[in-house]
Amino acid sequence: MRPQIDREMETAQARGVTMMCDGSTTRSSGTSFRCELLTDGAEVLAATGYMNAEAGRLIADRVHALFNRGRTRILVDLEDTRLVNHHGLLMLRALRDEIARRGGWLGFRNLSVTVARTFELAGLLDT
Repeated sequence: MRPQIDREMETAQARGVTMMCDGSTTRSSGTSFRCELLTDGAEVLAATGYMNAEAGRLIADRVHALFNRGRTRILVDLEDTRLVNHHGLLMLRALRDEIARRGGWLGFRNLSVTVARTFELAGLLDT
């Protein structure tokens, strides 16, 4: 494994983020995560809880770990997230832009009406 990936994984593990995406649920700091692999090869990361800066960092850690393991199509499922503050929004936007620059794709699904409108205004939804 390359040194940069090693450092990213160590940082994520120090924050309590599990690297395996095996359908299990992991809870950390009020946010829980569940991962699944779609038949088209996209990885789904389902997050629940309030989307603030800390939750955004945890999602970023998970997305980086998946991306560095070769998963270039990642979908974040926010079905059980009803509120995203500006810090969480900024984290998700920066993450989406970074993954795109690195040749990947990061999308979002199952947004509540409020979260969808917020994402739309922030330019986070594909048109």
